[in-house]
Amino acid sequence: QRLLSRLASVPLAERVEIPGMHPDRAPTIVAGVVILVETMRAFDLERITVSEHDILYGAALAAATSALDWG
Repeated sequence: QRLLSRLASVPLAERVEIPGMHPDRAPTIVAGVVILVETMRAFDLERITVSEHDILYGAALAAATSALDWG
């Protein structure tokens, strides 16, 4: 929620300059964080894990971890 407030208070022209923020994401990041915050509230989540990889990477990692647990 604090991150949402901070991002929403920064004009787009400044948001594109935030270190680590891809400039193409600056116009939609506030809406994305709103969706994230509301989803976390809906599922009563206190934290999430964020990855730069896609869901297939996560599925492969979970499968590999599961396979290691069998051995």
